[in-house]
Amino acid sequence: MSPTLQDVFARYSSQTFWRTPNAFFTFHDLEMRVRSHATLLMKEGAKASEFWAVRNWPALDIFALLLAALWKKITIFPLPDRLPESHQRLMMQQVPLTSCLDIGDLRVEEPAEGMIDADSLAPAIGIFTSGSTGLPKAIIHSWNSLSSAAMSAHSFYEFKPGDAWLLSLDPAHIGGLQIAVRCFLGGGVTWHLTEPKAVAMALHQESPAFVSLVPTQLFRLLGDVKALRALRACRAIVIGGAAASPELWEKALQNALPISISYGSSETAALCAALPPGTRPQHPGDVGQLLSGWEYQHEGETLRLRGAAAARGYYQDKKWFSLQDAKGWMTLPDRIGCDQGRLTILGRTDGIFQVAGENVSPLEILQPLESLRHQADFIVLPWQDPEYGTIPILVVRSLERPPIEAILDLLQIKLNGVQRPRRIYWHCSDDIAKLSRPYYEKALERQELPLLWRQELGRI
Repeated sequence: MSPTLQDVFARYSSQTFWRTPNAFFTFHDLEMRVRSHATLLMKEGAKASEFWAVRNWPALDIFALLLAALWKKITIFPLPDRLPESHQRLMMQQVPLTSCLDIGDLRVEEPAEGMIDADSLAPAIGIFTSGSTGLPKAIIHSWNSLSSAAMSAHSFYEFKPGDAWLLSLDPAHIGGLQIAVRCFLGGGVTWHLTEPKAVAMALHQESPAFVSLVPTQLFRLLGDVKALRALRACRAIVIGGAAASPELWEKALQNALPISISYGSSETAALCAALPPGTRPQHPGDVGQLLSGWEYQHEGETLRLRGAAAARGYYQDKKWFSLQDAKGWMTLPDRIGCDQGRLTILGRTDGIFQVAGENVSPLEILQPLESLRHQADFIVLPWQDPEYGTIPILVVRSLERPPIEAILDLLQIKLNGVQRPRRIYWHCSDDIAKLSRPYYEKALERQELPLLWRQELGRI
């Protein structure tokens, strides 16, 4: 059972909770920030049971606001900071929000008084993620689901008070948020980097006990001798967020890195399965055993989970959709093999894939091309890449040569970096049948389609 918020503050008061390259913040500093943000919420007119978005706040303040909102029975929805404003607006349109706290609203207030407590089962936070319909959705978690997942991770990785966990991920994403939750509940140090690309520089200084990376980050660190030395000294390098190429795993294992391949999602509050550090996967897609706290039912390629860490549901288009049935079972959106609780990821059922650790929906990529539908048909496919795990590629089916410049202009205006296709292929045909993903995957493997455009892979 996880400790109460006030118990955590009392137990670890003088210990460092948050660290940046230039500053340290203790658990007491965090408590004062929570109390200040609680006053801010009240002055902004926030009331119990309301939904509030938060945009462009620093990571530590987002976490403090989460705890303050818990205390005041308000649900917050942090917006990912790397997205265009238009996409952030689209996210906010999915939820019945009361208002939005922007960076201009962040200020120091008189600390609210009283014992900091929380209804652990009430909605605490909404995590935005790509939806299979093309619209984003906000996955709802309680403090109970967040803390249950954190305690399972503590047990699996033998997390101890004082352990540092490097955070280079956006806390608006579940993977980043859960690092802070684990450190908070376990008396650890959240070693936060303001820029994801600063990981190597941080590792040149010292080795944290734990590092969470997406395969893209690991790929870039393999060529850095100083960073590799620090990574070898970690207790675990938790790799998740994207499917990685076999070549990447081989290089990591050849360098004696304590890699722990993991699996999870926004719906499972991040980690729900993992391999012990340094354990080689038995086959492609092997992500290890389900962590403690999960029950499972498996049939064919469908896995259903039940546990305290499971999200209750999500908002999309201002409507509520439950993720659990009447008995608490949740069906995962992936195709999964399961052998006595050991999972093998076979692919997605909804078409979503990941680029550099971020969910990418083919429908979101195709939407800007609607105005060209009278000229051509389009399909987006994930393609394996050693650095990014996967990259999006676009196939255009048309009898006439596709208008490449018009396509590129629309994609440039409407999509962010990870969403933009890196290659465009042409299928010269006047066929009107439904586009088949397996057909085009095989055609590309056989190099049957002409390549019309390729962007050299740059840094996202």
